[in-house]
Amino acid sequence: SPHRSRRIRALAVGWGDIGCGAWRAIFQWGASEGRVHVRRIEPSFPLRFLLDPALKKVPDREAQLAFLQRWPAAVE
Repeated sequence: SPHRSRRIRALAVGWGDIGCGAWRAIFQWGASEGRVHVRRIEPSFPLRFLLDPALKKVPDREAQLAFLQRWPAAVE
């Protein structure tokens, strides 16, 4: 359920995303099967925020940068 650090929203019919802290999961659900399928995990912060030294308190900065280095195509 929604919470200040757990943001849920519908993206399209059968698709949604949930932001949890510094991360976001894109998911798909099917009413007929009653399941949610996580299709993608990605950092919540744009690369320009992660690389900006003036922004001192970006949560999980190092983990997000490592994620983007390992999977550069993960975020469009």
